[in-house]
Amino acid sequence: MATQHLDLNEQEQLANIKHFWNRYGKWLSAVLAVAALAYLGWTGWNYWQNNQAQKSAVLFDELSKAVAANDIDKTDRVFADMKNQFGATSYTAQAALLDARLNYSALKTDNAKAALQWLVNSKAEAAYKDLARLRLAGIHIEAKKYDEAIQLLSGNMSPAFVALAADRLGDAYVLQNKLEEAKAQYLKAYAGLNEGDDYRKMVEVKLARMGAAPETKVTP
Repeated sequence: MATQHLDLNEQEQLANIKHFWNRYGKWLSAVLAVAALAYLGWTGWNYWQNNQAQKSAVLFDELSKAVAANDIDKTDRVFADMKNQFGATSYTAQAALLDARLNYSALKTDNAKAALQWLVNSKAEAAYKDLARLRLAGIHIEAKKYDEAIQLLSGNMSPAFVALAADRLGDAYVLQNKLEEAKAQYLKAYAGLNEGDDYRKMVEVKLARMGAAPETKVTP
């Protein structure tokens, strides 16, 4: 009787399992398939990213040597290859900054602006893009294109660049003779820089010249 009772229990359990799979089997299979594809996609994406980074690192090393040799033509060629093949890597973002600096020092301003603008529009990390915005704004200010500089610097910036952008905005406003706007930006820059920082002292000098020196704390 015990064996028969056990067999009945087994049959009941088997029947329940069959019913469960008949009802939910397709759904579970689909979920497992999606999970497997997601895992494969994630591992494949990581592999692809690592592979891209390694290949772009080789080109970046070649570009760095060209920069050290002051070879602008080669620097431009390697940077163009990096943009076409590895536009999303951090090495290409760094290459853009180096290419822009070398071209700017050689008075090839248009090439420098093009490299920086590419980086601003790229999918690079925010810090690289914000640094490019600062440098490009500086070039615009030198060219007396103040509105372009202000537009570049007026968007959201990474915390590390907020004060620097404010200082540069202040410069642009001063050159437009918009002194109240300039004061506001210089004060923002002053507040965002560390006490004792040489850059902060420079901003303080700008404010003092405008008769808006910030209040300083006196240590008893």
